[in-house]
Amino acid sequence: MSKAKPTDDKTAPPAKEYRYATEISQMMFVFGEVQDPLTETVNLVEDIVRGQVVEIVRRIYILGLPGPLTMDKLIQARQLAARKGARNVSPEDLIFLIRYDRGKVNRLRTYLGWKDVRKNAKQDGDGAGAAEVDIDEGQADEATAKPRKMTVKLPWDIVTVYSEVLRTGVNVKEDEDEDEDEVEAHEDSIARLREADEATRRMTREEYVHYSECRSASFTYRKAKRFREFINLPAYLDIKPNDDTIDILGFLAFEMVRALCVGGLAVKRALEESYQAVEITGAKRKAPEGAESSPGKRRRRSMSPESGGAWGSVPGSSLFLPPPEARRALRPAHIQEAFAKMQRDWAHQRGSGMRNWRAVETGGKKVHIGQPVDAKVDVGLAILKRHSLKAHEISGSSALDPDARVTSNVLTVDTLLEPIAPEQIGFVRCLGLNYRDHAAEAKMPIPEVPVLFCKPYTSLIPALTSIRIPRAAQPVKENLSDYEVELAVVIGKDAKDVKESEALDYVLGYTGANDVKSKHQLATSQWTFSKSFDLTNPIGPALVRNTKHIDPQNIPLTATVNSRLLQDGTTADQIFGVAKTIAFLSQGTTLKAGSVILTGTPAGVGFVREPKIWLNHGDEVRTYVGAGIGTLVNKIVEEGRAKL
Repeated sequence: MSKAKPTDDKTAPPAKEYRYATEISQMMFVFGEVQDPLTETVNLVEDIVRGQVVEIVRRIYILGLPGPLTMDKLIQARQLAARKGARNVSPEDLIFLIRYDRGKVNRLRTYLGWKDVRKNAKQDGDGAGAAEVDIDEGQADEATAKPRKMTVKLPWDIVTVYSEVLRTGVNVKEDEDEDEDEVEAHEDSIARLREADEATRRMTREEYVHYSECRSASFTYRKAKRFREFINLPAYLDIKPNDDTIDILGFLAFEMVRALCVGGLAVKRALEESYQAVEITGAKRKAPEGAESSPGKRRRRSMSPESGGAWGSVPGSSLFLPPPEARRALRPAHIQEAFAKMQRDWAHQRGSGMRNWRAVETGGKKVHIGQPVDAKVDVGLAILKRHSLKAHEISGSSALDPDARVTSNVLTVDTLLEPIAPEQIGFVRCLGLNYRDHAAEAKMPIPEVPVLFCKPYTSLIPALTSIRIPRAAQPVKENLSDYEVELAVVIGKDAKDVKESEALDYVLGYTGANDVKSKHQLATSQWTFSKSFDLTNPIGPALVRNTKHIDPQNIPLTATVNSRLLQDGTTADQIFGVAKTIAFLSQGTTLKAGSVILTGTPAGVGFVREPKIWLNHGDEVRTYVGAGIGTLVNKIVEEGRAKL
């Protein structure tokens, strides 16, 4: 698009200075942009990255105001620094805020480790320290250039993506209790290795040398002063030249370039495949039946890339897509669309990775939202056994709060509550007969569509609260009050007419439930009456946020009564999976944010057993749901009888 020249040069805005065009171009090449990048595309990437980092710095160091940021977790760093009375943000504060992205933490750890090697390792022959210094960038960094003798002391053992792969090598026994975060970090490392392998496997020697040179591109290595100016870092802040804070911010800027480039390539590829699909359809309509490809088309196919790679493998791509050397480079529109998608994802997944619950702090009455300090703890059992349960407080009014963030403030939990306040849940939808083994034990046909019934939020109770069997369901021996362990889904944003392929994007997280029922259920074809009694449906104990690493169709569930295992199943046996259920229930109906869906129970319920099993006054019921959700423990109390 052409630009009109100003009539008066004095009124023309000054040309914007771009400081990192070369480095960003090199980074984009490493991340898969094999074409020479357009100047306007590189400039746009620099503008976006600079805008994000500048806003972070402005809010952290100057204003410290709350508000939505694309890299908003770093706002908390200002709060952490304020508690310590610091004028700036320490590396520890920054690392604390990205601690749940184990892949990113591992990459940062490796980056800082090698930086320390470069600074402190002895040089062969002269014994001088290889200090990392800025070149011609002011006296502030000259002190770092002085030769020093020192031994190599790393803050941690260097862990590269290659050593991550060795962790699952031959003859290595798999750890049954492996941390989910470690698995996430390992999978992230494997994905990065595959990307690098795919990008380099067909390179010539000269191309690989260029690729290796581009991999060393950095925002901060020997450019600390330039980067400080780039992000408008206030001059009054006392940050030393070797402070890791600058390098961590530079690392996050590097990660932003990667996200924009990979996202832009995905947008571009989708557009090309869409164009290709149209061309294939048109060709099929025009080509006579049985016609073979012309020699020209066969030659065109030989010029196309092999299946896979940056462009992917799509049938017929060689016929309708130009060869790689003829394809256009990333355009600003691709980057803009990728950035817009990233912002949407950040807004929805701001709390991803959180495993939280509502609780009352020891010695107080205020309700808090917290996340366990010990990532592996079963919060329900910890409170039952009266262990000291420590939790990082989560800022925000509820788990539904899009601005909720984990803080460094540690509380001791006294009483567990429902993961989301029942008043915020409002309406509970439930599926009946949604497990194949349960339908088989009940001798009922597999339903063709989800069987829906509903219950009010007044039926919900938290862990360690007694389940009250009302007089309407007594005597229990005749009415057969029963247990049902279930996976519960919490909707994170309003959903209506949702496609099955997009349904999980609307899930805030998962929790557990015990859908207690009585024989009244069988009195009518609609089960709502017997499922809606007050204080009969435990929910919790923790809400596990929805992430790509949680498969809702591979979660174990168990139920025990007085230590006797009665249900032992998995969500893999569901007739209608979580995505299909959300898609079905949202057709023509809005599932409001906070809505809860109980997804059915596996085989083993009491009313189909011989002899039958029912819940009696004083029984202890434990329902366990995997994926970090934990165990609900509740006593049975028959209304009108003495309290336990």
